[in-house]
Amino acid sequence: PEGRKAIPSKVILNVKRDAYGQISKYKARVVVQGFRQRKGVDFTHTYAPVAASTCIRLAVALAARRNYKMAHLDITQAFLSARLKEDEVVYVQPPKGFEEEGGKVWKLSKALYGLVQAPLRYFEEFMGQVSGFGMRSVGFEGCMHILKRGGKTLILVTYVDDCLLLYDDDSLLESFKEHIGRKFKYTEEGSELSWHIGVKYDRDWEAGTVKLTQTAYIDELLRKFGMEKCNPASTPMVAHTRLSRADCPETPIPGLGEKYREMVGSYQWLLTMTRPDLGFVVSELSRFLANPGKEHMDAAVQVLRYLKETRLLGLKYSRDGGGLEGYSDSDWASCKDTRKSVGGFVYKY
Repeated sequence: PEGRKAIPSKVILNVKRDAYGQISKYKARVVVQGFRQRKGVDFTHTYAPVAASTCIRLAVALAARRNYKMAHLDITQAFLSARLKEDEVVYVQPPKGFEEEGGKVWKLSKALYGLVQAPLRYFEEFMGQVSGFGMRSVGFEGCMHILKRGGKTLILVTYVDDCLLLYDDDSLLESFKEHIGRKFKYTEEGSELSWHIGVKYDRDWEAGTVKLTQTAYIDELLRKFGMEKCNPASTPMVAHTRLSRADCPETPIPGLGEKYREMVGSYQWLLTMTRPDLGFVVSELSRFLANPGKEHMDAAVQVLRYLKETRLLGLKYSRDGGGLEGYSDSDWASCKDTRKSVGGFVYKY
């Protein structure tokens, strides 16, 4: 129509890997260049929540403490199942190799990957299906839902199209999967959870523990940054290291800043999910993202050496936990730039 532009699209190829870093499937999908959409014309609201890492870890702790079984559902072609609203009229140019005769374009009735409102439309439809099963969200976390029926419990944690399920009754789980399957296609990774959003789960029923590790992700980082054959290190920072703004160059070093920011950003996912031991060093490195120097890059590389040494470390949750234990420590005016003190704490339960 006059005054409207069709949004370009392209076919994106991707490789999906399993818990051991091996290729599990090859994927191809049509992706829209959503950055060309105009607010108020092609979309209005876009925000769609995902489960916080703390919520996922809470769920795993509950599973270990209460002997809940865990399962994983992956909603296939999730965004393609979400219908656009009537007032959201979006036109898309077919990708190269799939052109229509006469230069015709597509008018979307359902979402495509890349549309800025696609996550929200999928979230609304999926949550409607979840609510239809009788599940209710936990007040503080909109992506965590719980159902108690006949003395049995089912807990759902949603991270976009990945569903983490905790349950104590097989029939209740099967009823939920049947209900979801009426509207969404899904795949499941075996009868026992072993892999979820890049985290490997190891369950020891006899010991009553669940261990979370990201070994495959660490191996990928080492390959990505050419550190597979590096010398391992036992600490994430060299002892007595003090990073400072004085180490920043007067003019940015070409190529260094991009690589440094990519490294530090990669560590964030480890820190968030399974490696709290990286908390201090990632905090320190993040202070110099704008203009890092050689000393800052050396400190970032030290983290990779440490990860190679400790690639099997992770979080372990136990059925027989002790009481609440807390540890804290602080230094005295250690920051060379501000003379501020640095403190830290950790609690175990």
